[in-house]
Amino acid sequence: MTESRTELVIWVNNLLQLQYTKVEQLGTGIAYSQIIDSIYGDVHLAKIKFFAKHEYEYIENYKVLQRAFEKHKINKIIPVERLVKCRFQDNLEFLQWIKMFWDSNYQGQAYDALGRRQRGINKAATILSSASAPSRQMIHGRLSNRGNFSDMASYASSSTASSSTAATPIDTIGGNVYSGYGRNCQSPSSASTLSVDSNSIKAKRSRIYALGSPQSSPLPKPSQSRILVDLNQQLAELEVAAKQLNSEKEFYFTKLLNIENVLDQHGMYDAERTTEPLVKSPVLKKIQTILFDEETI
Repeated sequence: MTESRTELVIWVNNLLQLQYTKVEQLGTGIAYSQIIDSIYGDVHLAKIKFFAKHEYEYIENYKVLQRAFEKHKINKIIPVERLVKCRFQDNLEFLQWIKMFWDSNYQGQAYDALGRRQRGINKAATILSSASAPSRQMIHGRLSNRGNFSDMASYASSSTASSSTAATPIDTIGGNVYSGYGRNCQSPSSASTLSVDSNSIKAKRSRIYALGSPQSSPLPKPSQSRILVDLNQQLAELEVAAKQLNSEKEFYFTKLLNIENVLDQHGMYDAERTTEPLVKSPVLKKIQTILFDEETI
């Protein structure tokens, strides 16, 4: 028998150690990928965007899921364009199918969902950190040797001449890659045509100095980077939890308003809105008492 939406959400939360409250939240593709990972244990979770907020990021998650389907010859078309809209019916149908597939193929082995997610996030952070390390070391070393910025323009021009691709410092914040100088950085396509003048040097002098001066702090050690990733993950999880709590609050508040409207429709109040009921229904009187009980729990 097909499970209800509530039963399916509870199953997903129990299997993956999540706190979803509705089926629509699965539209990000994260949970679907981990459900398949719980069967085979080889889904490339390092490429999953666990903190995705936009459809184009969801699509990247479904690419990972599609590769897992192809690898294990799962003959099922993934309706990506519909799922990423996070609509209830589309995700319910796909979740029902994936639950039946899981029931038929899961062998009962233990699955550490939280650990797999953490390792995927850490691996992605390690890859990004490794890719940026050479450029960081080069910039830090060359600027430290100079000790001042009088010849910064000549340094920048020599750097661009020696390499056709200029690496940009990156940090991992919540699983996303940002420029070392903020989100509104130049695109990779324009990085190779970097131009330096006195105004731009002055504008960015404090930032560059913090990176390259002898008095500045050394680059973060691997252990510090790991702590930063962990703290960012915790922050992202708390933000998600806060949004979920606010959503639940609005959900139940709306229900209370609907109950109050029902009482109004059945004449539970007089013209002055007193708490004395105008009908003798014991059920409605009990509902009214519970609804307006001001005692705190």
